Amino acid sequence: MAELQAITFDFWNTLVIQQTAAGRKLRKAMLLETLGELGYAVEPDLVDAAFEVVAERFDAAWKAGNQFVLSDGVAAFRDVVDADPQHDAQLAATWYRCGQDLPLQLVEPDLGDTLASLRQMGVAIGIICDVGLIPSPVLLGHLDRLGIGSMFDHWSFSDEVGYYKPAAEIFAHSHAGLGVAEPCAAVHIGDLRRTDVAGARSFGAVSARYRGVVDDVDEALPEADHVVMSHIELLELF
Repeated sequence: MAELQAITFDFWNTLVIQQTAAGRKLRKAMLLETLGELGYAVEPDLVDAAFEVVAERFDAAWKAGNQFVLSDGVAAFRDVVDADPQHDAQLAATWYRCGQDLPLQLVEPDLGDTLASLRQMGVAIGIICDVGLIPSPVLLGHLDRLGIGSMFDHWSFSDEVGYYKPAAEIFAHSHAGLGVAEPCAAVHIGDLRRTDVAGARSFGAVSARYRGVVDDVDEALPEADHVVMSHIELLELF
């Protein structure tokens, strides 16, 4: 491996974790309130069904490498609850606010200390993230609230770059922004083999898989060069 110049992190389940059930409950309550204000009498079960449709369509698009952003999710949701397209803006605004209010937390309480140690080593730090229906400005806001936003020198979010991992384009965007001279001088760490590990490996970066939250054990997919349970292990490795 060349001298380490940069390390990039996935976002979900690598830097930040959310309580999925609590987030869904909050989103459901906020959207039901908005629908009521707009004059729709929608059964709660129908909102649950709409969430399932949105999740299925996002997952299919994500795996195919086709961008599926907030406006797409709102359109899919609106079709299921039979709302008028003229109300997409109000529904999108509620979805956006819900993203801001989600109860997120760091995957490790001392993650900020680990990032600070990496910075002291002179390593540039970035984010490479596949964005769902919570836009990147909201995700950055959560990092600031959690006290680690200033630790990152650059970020590559799919809703801004236009590509999901494992596409080479999003890794190239990250390395250019971080000033990485050659891919092998950077490490990418994430929780998923299909996106994080495969993307880093095919681009020529060193791959690391974080299994502290989700342990992706699908042996049909490539394994990382390094597998860690805690981010502090990165200091020992690199």
